[in-house]
Amino acid sequence: GNTSTPQVSTTVDAVAPGEPTIEPSNGTEISGTAEAGAKVILTDGNGNPIGETTADGSGNWSFTPGT
Repeated sequence: GNTSTPQVSTTVDAVAPGEPTIEPSNGTEISGTAEAGAKVILTDGNGNPIGETTADGSGNWSFTPGT
């Protein structure tokens, strides 16, 4: 019979999605999508962290800032 060497192709996704600009009021839920299992860090307009969450297996995440 015929014999051949297996071919393997790998692609690495090294580019993060763009950062959205969100202006919520305190207590308003913020939600979005990311890669499944990704840690999502939310920051204020000055880059200070206001909270973090993790995207679920489908890539959905939500966060409600404190009042």
